[in-house]
Amino acid sequence: MPILPRITGVFRSLAGRDPDDRDLDANVRGYFDMLIEEKTAAGMSEDEARRQARIEMGGVEQVKEAVRAVRPAAWLDIFARDARYSLRLLAKTPAFSVTAILVLALGIGANSAVFSVLNTLRFRPLPGEKQPGQVVGVYAHTPTRPNSYRPFSYAEYEDVRDQAGVFDHVMAHTSVYVGVTEGDASRRVKAALATGSYFTTLGVRLAAGRSFSLDEERPGSRARVVVLSHPYWEGLGSPREILGQTILVNVRRFTVIGVAPAGFGGPMAIAGPAFWLPVGAAEGLAGDATAATARNLDVGLMVAGRLKAHVTLAAANEALKALSASLGRSSQGDDASQLLTVSRLSRFNQGNAPASEDAGELALPFGALGGAALIVLLVASLNVANMQLARGSSRRKEIAMRLALGASRGRIVGQLMIEGLILAVAGGALGLLASVWTLHALVASFTPLVPQSVYANITPDWRVVLASLVFCTLSALAFGLGPSWKLSRLDLLPEMKSQEGGGASGGLRRFGTRNLLVAGQLALSLALLAASGLFARAAFAVGQADPGYRFEHQLLVRLDASAGGLDMTAGREAYRQLLATIRTTPGVESAAIASLVAFGNDRRTRRVWRPEMSEVSAAGTSRGIVAHSYDVGTAYFRTLRLPMLRGREFTYAEEMDAAAPRVAIIDEPLASALFPGRDPLGQFVRFTADRPGEAAPPVEIVGVAQGLRHDLTDRGPVPHIYLPLGSRFRSLLYIHVRTGAASRVGNVQAAVRDTIRAGGTRLALLGLQTPDEARDATGDSWLIRYAGGAFGAFGVIALFMAAIGLYGVKAYLVARRTREIGVRLALGASTSDVIRMVLEDGVVLLVAGVAVGLLLAAGMGQVVSSLLVGVRPFDPLVLFVATLVLSAAVLTACYVPALRAARVSPMTALRVE
Repeated sequence: MPILPRITGVFRSLAGRDPDDRDLDANVRGYFDMLIEEKTAAGMSEDEARRQARIEMGGVEQVKEAVRAVRPAAWLDIFARDARYSLRLLAKTPAFSVTAILVLALGIGANSAVFSVLNTLRFRPLPGEKQPGQVVGVYAHTPTRPNSYRPFSYAEYEDVRDQAGVFDHVMAHTSVYVGVTEGDASRRVKAALATGSYFTTLGVRLAAGRSFSLDEERPGSRARVVVLSHPYWEGLGSPREILGQTILVNVRRFTVIGVAPAGFGGPMAIAGPAFWLPVGAAEGLAGDATAATARNLDVGLMVAGRLKAHVTLAAANEALKALSASLGRSSQGDDASQLLTVSRLSRFNQGNAPASEDAGELALPFGALGGAALIVLLVASLNVANMQLARGSSRRKEIAMRLALGASRGRIVGQLMIEGLILAVAGGALGLLASVWTLHALVASFTPLVPQSVYANITPDWRVVLASLVFCTLSALAFGLGPSWKLSRLDLLPEMKSQEGGGASGGLRRFGTRNLLVAGQLALSLALLAASGLFARAAFAVGQADPGYRFEHQLLVRLDASAGGLDMTAGREAYRQLLATIRTTPGVESAAIASLVAFGNDRRTRRVWRPEMSEVSAAGTSRGIVAHSYDVGTAYFRTLRLPMLRGREFTYAEEMDAAAPRVAIIDEPLASALFPGRDPLGQFVRFTADRPGEAAPPVEIVGVAQGLRHDLTDRGPVPHIYLPLGSRFRSLLYIHVRTGAASRVGNVQAAVRDTIRAGGTRLALLGLQTPDEARDATGDSWLIRYAGGAFGAFGVIALFMAAIGLYGVKAYLVARRTREIGVRLALGASTSDVIRMVLEDGVVLLVAGVAVGLLLAAGMGQVVSSLLVGVRPFDPLVLFVATLVLSAAVLTACYVPALRAARVSPMTALRVE
């Protein structure tokens, strides 16, 4: 009796009813005994007959599960049964299961990590956001001048608080930098001056203590109280009895009256102040930003409020129109055209003007990073799909039996998809754990680079878990649907008759499904390798970058007078003494002082225009050129070796004397923009002053310097204006030190440090580094290195998975061709002939993958080059190296199974069935 009708007859009778396990065992074992009798009658030994019977049936338990799978049951019972069956099958093939889970963990984990960052920045609610009423920023500007947004005075804040009528709570705040002393060391941190309603408006309750009172927040109170952020409190050792203790802020003791709750950093999603001081404390602080705030409390605050329930933005803007007129008359004299508006608060920026849409700010960088992560997930899915196809060849008899028993193709596909989903969920869980660990390490590496408390909460919440499940589902569909559908469309009779280890069964077609999947993996891997190569070039360029002057034989000293409690007069004298001492230190060739340094974390810009032009055009837009503003002393350009193209440097009097004539030096980009075709020397310019809403008196241009970059992301020299340091006081200053050509920088660095410590000036030393070290410690440098590392990791992961996938396919195909290879070897083929035969197929896949991958790499290069400076979208060297690396991995993955096949004994190969 033919085999197929006999199996059908035995098991279809079982499929129509619900036999218990004893009936099932009896029928299955009876059929096995029948198979063994037939094979022993054909001349096989009993052991060999039993082995062949098990191979044909796939094992007793597998057949029993196949029968159970066609019993009538509810869909939930079917799902549970298929899940248990899938788990048992996966447990029987641990090598396949572990490999697939690890591959999927890499792909899904990469996407979970990217989404976790996006969730923290954009979607995760900030503390207090769930309270009734929306928190909005309040902004003041002149309607005819679009860019005329300005901060508020404390009196104006009181008007908004008391008269607006649309807010439940209103608060005012501004950011300042202060020095804190901890033991013998001082450091500069970001703090906030705030009103007592700050925490209530943002919807949070303090973890301990209280907020500021009205008396403490009023200007002039000089109240010395502080509310600590939770990270700052933890940095102190998390003392339980913190209330009533003191901390040193600008060498002044402030009493701790409260501690903010964990995770709260104000309206920002990433970082916030180390602590909060009352607005009235500003006048009791000496220094740069704090002194400016103390002098200008009538114009220095940002205002926000929590709208009453059911009050919309449109209704709030309409209600503020009446208040706008009185506010304009009281604060701007004859200009009664001030307009108050409200807008949602940005999660990333704080300023006097409404921020742009947050989503737009994140679209390009996260689009590129997310796209790379999705490519990794696709490569992982293609890899597992190939593994599924290879594994499916050993399950053809099982699938054929189940179809013969009456199972529908939908049931077969469903069971195989559940098996794939189990793999994906296991890989997703492992990948999520890996992403959490990676992101925690990432935040830890970023925290020392910023003078703020970092509040980035990257612990997975339900959004991250849901997104990870979506990635799991997409991956399961990507790698499971095709193989499952293919296995469910078997031709029953040939499959039931075929012997294990038989022919290629169509699987050896050069452009079959498996090889097409491998070629796709190679193409995507090449694109990612090319993108990571561009980031590597950008990271290398950042490590070698200079702003326009060389860094050799230089030191950079960062000092803060406010951290030492020095006011303007004492601070100016302290800097004068220290600079004079450093200039006479052995090994120092020259030294100069400046308020900013190129490639640093700080920036200060002014709008510069010619005096004969009004600041505002007829259309109401601001005129002039936005330029970086440096306050510098004498010998600045000589110390940096920055050429003066025309004119002179500042004199010693201009460096230290506030009564010196008003002069300025501009650079070539600003000179070309303001005075095209004219000599700028002797010309006058005006610029926005330190006090918002005002313009400084005209200053005479006495020099034109060579242009330079201020930020690492600048693609070329940008406009600069240099003002003499004597005309203003800055608490935070840098001293550039040029060492002699024969001096060792390390020796001079130690001498300068000793000079500062022994000088008795009370200036707080915040940093003493080479310019290279200072550049590498900036946020821009960290971001480029991190992005390069992320893309590099994605590229290496994709290459690894593509190589593993190719190796698996070639090993499987070579194993199926063992008999053919044995025949070739028996007929006289050499080992090199066999290796060449196997490598030829790999080369064809490589050529196809590279051809498509180069096109993908060109498109990805366009995106990457728009994010980075100094890279081209189509870099021949990067593409050559990426192709070379990919080729080496492909040939290695093909050579190993080829060599193994070539070493098989012909007699052993000919015995393979």
